[in-house]
Amino acid sequence: MIWKFWISQVAAIVWMAVAVRLSIPCILDLRLITGQTIAIMIIAGLAYIPGYMTAFLLVSLLLDRQPS
Repeated sequence: MIWKFWISQVAAIVWMAVAVRLSIPCILDLRLITGQTIAIMIIAGLAYIPGYMTAFLLVSLLLDRQPS
């Protein structure tokens, strides 16, 4: 159903927004070593993208009805 997709999408975006907000201090510290762009790419590769995919998968599985 299309509503399951959109609920999962919104939940994953909210999860990623929380992760972005919580990672701002890490980016500020890491940019002193690597530069702003590289710091964002590192944090995105380690936290944002996997977190988004995991949240989407988790909500999708919770909304899915398993066959008996």
